[in-house]
Amino acid sequence: MVRSINLENGAYTLRGIYSKADSNKVVIMFHGYTGHKVEHNGMFRSLSRLLLKENISSLRFDYYGNFDSDGEFTDFTFDTLFSDGRCIINYAYSLGYKDVVLLGYSMGGALALAIAHEEPRIKKVVVWNPAGNINELIKRRYEIAEKDEKGNTIALNFSLSKAMFDSSFKYDWYNLASKYQGKAYVIKGAKDLAVPLAYNDKYLKVLKNYVSFIIKDGDHGFDNKKDQELLYKKTIEYIKEEEN
Repeated sequence: MVRSINLENGAYTLRGIYSKADSNKVVIMFHGYTGHKVEHNGMFRSLSRLLLKENISSLRFDYYGNFDSDGEFTDFTFDTLFSDGRCIINYAYSLGYKDVVLLGYSMGGALALAIAHEEPRIKKVVVWNPAGNINELIKRRYEIAEKDEKGNTIALNFSLSKAMFDSSFKYDWYNLASKYQGKAYVIKGAKDLAVPLAYNDKYLKVLKNYVSFIIKDGDHGFDNKKDQELLYKKTIEYIKEEEN
């Protein structure tokens, strides 16, 4: 069963997709910066369909200020990002799932690794091209852009707010990831220009229990069909792997 779902987080509503199987396992998908619940090239939609075939549920939401959820993009900050992540995790457990896996792409991967330690029941995280450099990217984009009277950058669809810029100084993604004690599966595209391999290597230095897999021709969006197929195959294998 696949259905649209609304999730209240305080005063606003997150909108997403719930793909429900019969097992006790659910995968929460965190999208990237300027991404959405379907994700680049439909990656999250494709993965959710493959997971259903394996009798695994999934949840995927747009963050506050992103696409179908309430708010404007200028309302979106790292503070709201973390709040949304916690809300979605709590919701998954409220549905009765015993086995909750976090999966994140790019900024969503950084979020998954940063937030996983807050919930001891989370034993497994899967990340695709985790953007440990997201603070640098936000700061650089904000500092060089023209600003309006409110201090927000001027852009048609994805205007960076002063609040987002300020929030980028508050979160140390690698330090937060180092607090996670569970298993992590890090899948990286070797030809990712947005998040070079050096940032991935930093994660491998701080994670306690990880498996790393490099897709040699993979770019940031895993745009090649063969790369996508390998990405899904390795992801599902790891999600299905039984705990020792």
